[in-house]
Amino acid sequence: MLISYANNRGTMGFIEKYFAREPEKLTVDDLHKFLSLSLEESLHLEYKSIGLWHDAGKLSQHVCAFANSEGGLIILGVSETRRGRGTPKIYPGAIQWGEEELTRERLESMLIDRISPPIEGLRIHPIRNNKGRVIFLIDIPASDRAPHMAADYRYYCRQNFQKRIMEHYQIADMFGKRRRPNIELHAYMTSARRKVDIGTLRNECTIRFEVTNLGKAVAKSSAIIIFPINCLVVAKTSSVNANGTLILPRMPENRIKCEIGTLYPEVPEHVTEYRIDFHEDDVAQLRILLVAEDMPTKERFININKSQISEFIKANKKEIKVRVMDVFGNV
Repeated sequence: MLISYANNRGTMGFIEKYFAREPEKLTVDDLHKFLSLSLEESLHLEYKSIGLWHDAGKLSQHVCAFANSEGGLIILGVSETRRGRGTPKIYPGAIQWGEEELTRERLESMLIDRISPPIEGLRIHPIRNNKGRVIFLIDIPASDRAPHMAADYRYYCRQNFQKRIMEHYQIADMFGKRRRPNIELHAYMTSARRKVDIGTLRNECTIRFEVTNLGKAVAKSSAIIIFPINCLVVAKTSSVNANGTLILPRMPENRIKCEIGTLYPEVPEHVTEYRIDFHEDDVAQLRILLVAEDMPTKERFININKSQISEFIKANKKEIKVRVMDVFGNV
C-alpha cells in the first residue's frame, strides 16, 4: 500500500509516496527502514539489481513500461527475492551498492539516449552510503506523451506486475489517446482611425492577439507567423530613428514571426499588438500560422475592411472582437 504523503512543494511523486520524505532528505537509514517493510513488487514498484546499470537498453524497457502504464518507482540496487509456489511473489532482497563513479547524470543521459520520445518528469535520485557507493531511485510518472519506445525499438507496458511487450492494438490505441497541445488564436481591435497620407485616404487599426492552449498537454516552442496581404503590418514596439524614419521589424519573406514559447493549457497568453495600415479601397488580410511542438500547424485568416474601421470609430468602444476564420471561412 502506498504511504499517503505530499511534500511541501505540493508534488506527489512515487519517491514521496513510498518513502514519505523528500528525495533530498533520504538517507541510508530511510532505505533500510523502507526495505524492512518487505513490500512486494506491484504495478508501481520494482526492484532491480545494480548490474542493470551496465545494460541501459534493458533498463530502458522497464522505464518505458512504467511510463506507458500508470507510472512507478524502480529501485536500482536492490535484488529480487521470490517467495511462494506457482507464480511466486517478488520481494526486496539484499542491497547491492554500485561503484562510487556511478552518477545520476550518467544514468539520466543513458536513458535519454535510449527512450523516444523523452519522458517528461522522470526523476533519478541517488542514495549513497558512507563509502560513497550508491543505489538509485528512478521515479517514472504516467506519461502524457505515451507510448514511449525503448532502445530495442519496441513498446512495453506493465501487466500483472511485470514488463510486457505491447500488442499492436495497444500501441495504436495509446497513440490515439496521446495528449497534445491545441493552440487557438483570438484577435481584438483596440484602436482605429482614417487618415490621409500623401493625398491618399488610408485606414489604420491596432490588433491585439491572444493565444490559448485548448489541449491537455503543454505547448512548447509555440509561435504565430503572420503573412500580411494588401497591408503593412508594424509591431507596436517599432520605433522612429533620429531622422524621423519608421524602423520596421525585420520581415523575412514578407512575414512576421512572434515567438510565444511555452504555453500551458487553458491559460490565455497576450502575445502582442500590431498596427495594420491599408489603402481605403483594399481589404487587409492576415494569413496566420499557429505552430507548436507535437501539434499539426493551423492556418487562420483575418480580414479587415473600411466598414469595420468605421464601425469601431462609431461604437466608441475600447475594443471589439475580430473574426478569426479557418481555411473554410468558419469562425
